[in-house]
Amino acid sequence: MKKIIILFSLILFNFSLRAQLIDMIQGHIGTAVFPSDNFNNGTGYTENMFGGFAPAQILGLGFSKFITDKVIAGSTLEFMNTTKESNALKISKLSINLKYNIISPDIYRFSPYIFASGNVLYTNFTQASHSVSYTPDFLPQNIQVTSVTRREPEFRFNALVFGVSGGAGLDINVYYNYNIFAEAGYNYNFAKNSALQNEYTTYNKSNLIYYSLTAGLRVY
Repeated sequence: MKKIIILFSLILFNFSLRAQLIDMIQGHIGTAVFPSDNFNNGTGYTENMFGGFAPAQILGLGFSKFITDKVIAGSTLEFMNTTKESNALKISKLSINLKYNIISPDIYRFSPYIFASGNVLYTNFTQASHSVSYTPDFLPQNIQVTSVTRREPEFRFNALVFGVSGGAGLDINVYYNYNIFAEAGYNYNFAKNSALQNEYTTYNKSNLIYYSLTAGLRVY
């Protein structure tokens, strides 16, 4: 993660020294919402190890360059973390973005846009030792079991995960070269076959998916 941060900082500093190569810098905050964990009573395991987390806090920064008056290419770096019961998830995401403003943002005050991104995530997934109690739904009728308790081990795994994002937003010019913006995105990351899928999580059947809502400031 430190290498990614250092690399992004060097890139940003390099572009800052060459102001003619950068048209916009931005900072933003937001939240990420995760789907349910799909707990399976038949096996006693969740089928989505990345589901059921509390909404995550997002902190990000980035820079962009105009390709045309409506098309903007750039890069962003985001940090987020969240927890659920006995698990914690931390993500550092580096994205390459392409943004299309339906209305030119340097002419009109309100400018809706769509965007697409390719992402690299440095993902940290941890689990504390805990017990899971459940009632199996596959037992014969002549066996009376009220619940089964299973001990789960403690573990920690880190992995690089690749993904894609897409969404839409709105730029609002508030003062000369200062725009505020808000956007909503869908993020799909190919974590199911990554190093996060290990001997402790063979039950997992889902990739890392979340919905993001962010708002921030862009300076042109």
